Amino acid sequence: MLERLFNPKTVALVGASNKEGKIGNTIMMNLLHYHADRTIYPININEQEVLGKKAYSKIYDIPEKELDLAIISVPKDFVIDVIKDAGKKKTKFAIIISSGFKEAGDLKAEEELIKIAKKNKVRIVGPNVLGMFDNYSKLDCIFLPLAMQKRPKPGNISLVSQSGTVGAILVNEYYKAHIGLDKFVSYGNSSDLNECDFLEYLAKDDNTKIIASYVEEIIDGKRFINIVKKYKKPLIILKAGKGKKGSQSIQSHTGNLAGDYSVYKGLFKQFGIINADNIDELVNFSKAMLLRKIKNVTIITNGGGYGILLSDALEQNKIPILDFSDSMLAKLKKELVFGAGVKNPIDLMGDASAERYLQAIKLTESVTDTYIIILLGQTTAINKEGVMQLSNALKSMTKNVVFISTMDSYTEILEKDFLVFEFPEQLAKALSVNVK
Repeated sequence: MLERLFNPKTVALVGASNKEGKIGNTIMMNLLHYHADRTIYPININEQEVLGKKAYSKIYDIPEKELDLAIISVPKDFVIDVIKDAGKKKTKFAIIISSGFKEAGDLKAEEELIKIAKKNKVRIVGPNVLGMFDNYSKLDCIFLPLAMQKRPKPGNISLVSQSGTVGAILVNEYYKAHIGLDKFVSYGNSSDLNECDFLEYLAKDDNTKIIASYVEEIIDGKRFINIVKKYKKPLIILKAGKGKKGSQSIQSHTGNLAGDYSVYKGLFKQFGIINADNIDELVNFSKAMLLRKIKNVTIITNGGGYGILLSDALEQNKIPILDFSDSMLAKLKKELVFGAGVKNPIDLMGDASAERYLQAIKLTESVTDTYIIILLGQTTAINKEGVMQLSNALKSMTKNVVFISTMDSYTEILEKDFLVFEFPEQLAKALSVNVK
């Protein structure tokens, strides 16, 4: 249903501009950046060319019988005429960047927009959106420059956000955490296509393994329930408007009503939806769902206190810590350096080198499902070279491997290939969503 939205072959950008700093210039640059196999038509009544592409006065003038996607970035008062023009070209979808509709109190203008769009058989994303991108089809119509807003690498998580601002923050957080994204869409006022349309499409999308979403309100509760019951992909939702003031703010943000949070919370629990309380949790839960289901955990640390804190946090979050057999304990005591703590957590002490960590892993590999390796950088025995050695040795391991790192320089090395956390409580809460 939405294939030509995420992977259009023909795109018209209404409001395309040669002027640096204009939204129509940024979107045009982003559309052209990937050299994707699609035709881009800039629409600007005052220009002959935009960024080297022939410009057209209106969509109807382009040399196509039909158009897959129109991206509209013009003042609100011109949007309806653009939709009428798009209808003449049998345009399938329109992403409306323009704001000033229901979210600004002009409900009448938005109702008229939808009436005209339906009459012309144009499906609408928005209005009042940031844009969207698809890492596999190489569509990018976010109105933030690539130099300012880095895009995450291709991956298997798709992100759906009602808010453009929150969406931009989340995209940046995924990029910083080296988490790959498949698709991102900001849907704004959801006047036509809404969260259910995107969830249903992504639930059937082969590249999407996990769906993460920022939601202010769910428009069609029955349809939403039917989708989550039918499709079993992991779904993580950050629901805004939990309190009275937040709920009121949503109405002025998108013009929609938020609903009672307790109802949403019960719904999420009933249907196995992962409920994130904040942006950190949404990102961390996404990280954790990339792992295989956790059966048991072995902790290896160079600091006993941090190991104990982690053990407490794991137990509080019902994550099983492996109990070593007597024979395993005897083997560890015999093979590891004198003075090492051999019960789980394995405490290799403050002078632990990379070799000592690898030795402990080799000794316990036959019984361990998931390793949590604590690297406290305040010791002198481990250094960047040692961290590189650990990373290179473990990146091809078939086990789950998660790190706790308290040094930024170590984290930079590790997070390219592993999930990395700084605090035990943060890690345990994240992993709790993916226990077998």
